[in-house]
Amino acid sequence: MPVIFTATTVLPNADVDRATAGLRAALRLAVAAGSPSEVPDWSTLVVTGPVVTADAGGWAGSWHKYTGTVGTKKTLH
Repeated sequence: MPVIFTATTVLPNADVDRATAGLRAALRLAVAAGSPSEVPDWSTLVVTGPVVTADAGGWAGSWHKYTGTVGTKKTLH
């Protein structure tokens, strides 16, 4: 049964390609640590965002939050 993993990244500007690359790296590590007998099933990758948020000083629009989810599949070994 596939396991679903989620990761989040925050960037100073809206850049879905950069966000997706970072999320894929984070999700790859999360799957390796959490389900060593499985690998990410990239066909299930969903990236949402950006959600524009304020920084700690209250400046609106300072950060762009992206979330990625991916399912897993068994390795072929």
